[in-house]
This record gives sequence, structure tokens and C-alpha cells, in this order.
Amino acid sequence: MRLRLAPFAILLVAASIGLSVAGCQQKATESKATSEPTVDPSQKLYEQLRVGSVQADITITELEQARDILKALKANPKPNIQEAVIDLLDIIDSVARTLGDYTVVPEQSEIAKDFAAQDEHRLAGIRAFEEAQLDLGDADGVINELRSLLPDETSPQPGEVQNHFTNAGEALVDGIRGLGGNPDAPSEEDH
Repeated sequence: MRLRLAPFAILLVAASIGLSVAGCQQKATESKATSEPTVDPSQKLYEQLRVGSVQADITITELEQARDILKALKANPKPNIQEAVIDLLDIIDSVARTLGDYTVVPEQSEIAKDFAAQDEHRLAGIRAFEEAQLDLGDADGVINELRSLLPDETSPQPGEVQNHFTNAGEALVDGIRGLGGNPDAPSEEDH
């Protein structure tokens, strides 16, 4: 048995399919327009500076914990050990000075009032974080030297210092990203 549809029925089915497709397309267009919220540039800059500040604080805190361990190791009478400890303390001081200006987040009203200056501060923060990364890179060799000079039973261990330096380095990477930089890109000094 063959079913025959009247021309009117075919037209009705085609029209309902067309309307449902057109209705779906309009809803998809509407959802695209509403799914992309506008971001206030001042708010975005505030968030970037806030993340940079938090990561600068984490970096400095980790290095202060390393400083406490190094002070205990500094009491060792061997001159090579004392030299290595002093070198690491100098690196810690350098990183703390470099990041010192980036531990405070300006008020949102200050950012809105002088957006260009605050954005320059953000860009300078990226450069400061990169400089701090270079300083921390210098510490690896010194820590390895310290490890070779101290017996395994020494307490505290240079490995504890290395852990704090590693955590500080990770915070620097997160800070660069948070400030809108790319920690994987070669710095200007690499060119």
C-alpha cells in the first residue's frame, strides 16, 4: 500500500521544517551575541596586577624561607660553604629588591584614572619577573656546589633550599602569565 500525500500536506511539512530551522538559526545567533561578555579594560588590568602581586609575595615568601635555612648553614666553618651561602643570600636580596615594587595592587580607581601609567607598571612587572627568573637561574649552580660540599647527614639539607627556590621559580612563571606575559618567550636580553 502506497501512501500519497496531497500537495497541501507536502507544503505544510516543508514549511514547518523551514520554520524550525530558521528558528534554530536565530537562537544560535542570539546566543553568540550574548555569550561574549564585554570586559572592562580597567578591571582586566586590575586582575593582572593583583595576580602579579600575589605571585611576587609567594616568590618573596619562599625565598625568605630559604634564607632561614641558609642562615643555619652559614654557621658552618668551611669557607667554601660560607661563600656559597653568601652568594645565595645575595640572590635572594636581588630578587626581593626586583619584585618589591610589584607586591602592592593599586586601587581600581587609580587604574581607571591613569590607565596608561598602570599598564606601563604591568609591563615593567613582566620585565622584573623575567629578571628575577634569571637571578634564580644563577642559584642552581650554587646550590649544587653547596650540596657537593655538605655531607648527606647535614641538617638542614641544601635540597630544602632548592625546594624553596623551585617554588619561587614557579611563582615567577605564574606571575609573568598573570601579568599577561609569556614566560616561554625569549626575553629581550636573549636576542
